[in-house]
Amino acid sequence: MATQKIKIIHLLHHSYSPYFDHPLKIEFRRDEWSVAVAEQIMKHFPQKYELECWRPEKLAKRIYEKKVNGIIHKIFPCRPQRHFGYSREISFPLLKELSRETKKCEQKLIIHVHGIHTYLAYAIGTLFKNIPIVGQHHGGIPKYICLRYIKKKSLYPLLYLERLWEYCSLKHFAHFFVLTKSEKEWLEGMGVSANIEIQTMGVDFELFNPMDKMEARQILNLPPKKNILLYVGKLSSFKGVDIIINIYYSLKTKYSDRFVLILIGGNRKDPLYEKATQSGAVVLGRIPQKELVPYYAAADIYLLPTFHEDYNGGIGMATVEAMACNTPVVATTLKHFPSDEWTKCGKIPETPEDVEKQIMEILENPSVFKHCREVAQIFFDWKSIIRHTVEIYERISCRIGI
Repeated sequence: MATQKIKIIHLLHHSYSPYFDHPLKIEFRRDEWSVAVAEQIMKHFPQKYELECWRPEKLAKRIYEKKVNGIIHKIFPCRPQRHFGYSREISFPLLKELSRETKKCEQKLIIHVHGIHTYLAYAIGTLFKNIPIVGQHHGGIPKYICLRYIKKKSLYPLLYLERLWEYCSLKHFAHFFVLTKSEKEWLEGMGVSANIEIQTMGVDFELFNPMDKMEARQILNLPPKKNILLYVGKLSSFKGVDIIINIYYSLKTKYSDRFVLILIGGNRKDPLYEKATQSGAVVLGRIPQKELVPYYAAADIYLLPTFHEDYNGGIGMATVEAMACNTPVVATTLKHFPSDEWTKCGKIPETPEDVEKQIMEILENPSVFKHCREVAQIFFDWKSIIRHTVEIYERISCRIGI
């Protein structure tokens, strides 16, 4: 008789509409981190687990289900319908279905929650204490930090209740993957008994592969002899885009038309969209990952100079994608690189004023950074990330006897 497979349910904590400027329709997405992890597990360990991907969706009026590449995807209606921030979405149909699964699977189940400072994570930690739960931190900050930004004193009691719920529920998780040392220290300080590891999401090093710089520029119709600076992400000061634009103005003043700045991934709702377009930078919206490769290859340097005290997003996937294409980076987030070999991948600016100096140092010494791909691959290739994730599943299942 065949042994029953352990089921892994990957839960994304938020809707996709209307947060990310996508069409307002129900959609089974393959660019969610929860789906990416499940697909990579299926790719590298195809016979080992039964895999499902669930998420709430504000636009859903019923439960939607679809099987894609051997993985069952489910979308559930959720509340609130109004926009209270995607960390506060709750899907009661999802929780009800999860309750059924815990009984049906006879404890042969692991819940992998993507997004831990969220109502959905707190609800799962509260309701399913006897089921092993893996928490995947994708950024976001603990609720006590949110208190700094609340101007209405009438909302303080709500935040304190959220903080208490967070504190009580996360203690029931079996394991945490987090992006930063500060997140790890916070969870340890909270007294959770779970193992806590710093582990980001992976990058497909087969997709993000170096290509000839001149060839990439020819494909994109970019000038072959200019220095190209690149940023990918939301156009906001939280990620240092204001610093990038100011540096671009400074470089244009000092070096005339030597530099080109390309900003990818923004939309008209972003706080710095207008400033970005007025700067003379090349401003592009979100584009598919495959189409990003020539941009990374064409660039001389990738930039992520975020000095925001509450930035908790780890090294940043676009930063790693740039390194995978052998493009060095100037990024404050390099401090989250898991080894001292980050020095082969770029530079960490200490102040906003330091960024321009480090850009010029990289341009003057490009040979120092010619091996950034092979250094980054050791730590961020999906193969190693998934292998370790599966090891954690096995360790958890052995510990609790499922």
